[in-house]
Amino acid sequence: MLFPALRIGYMVLPLEQTVLMDFIAEGYLERYVQRMRSLYDQRQQAMVKSKSSPLSCSDSDP
Repeated sequence: MLFPALRIGYMVLPLEQTVLMDFIAEGYLERYVQRMRSLYDQRQQAMVKSKSSPLSCSDSDP
């Protein structure tokens, strides 16, 4: 504490933690999560669609 009577202090944060705090505070995390949700939703829909259609097998395959 700099001045215990005034209850003023400071913290020394590693660079990575400071960058992460900025990333979250500026809204980048929320946009990233939304983008990933959309991407994984598309992948899930493609997987469900592929599982609902039968696999094609031809007689010419060895």
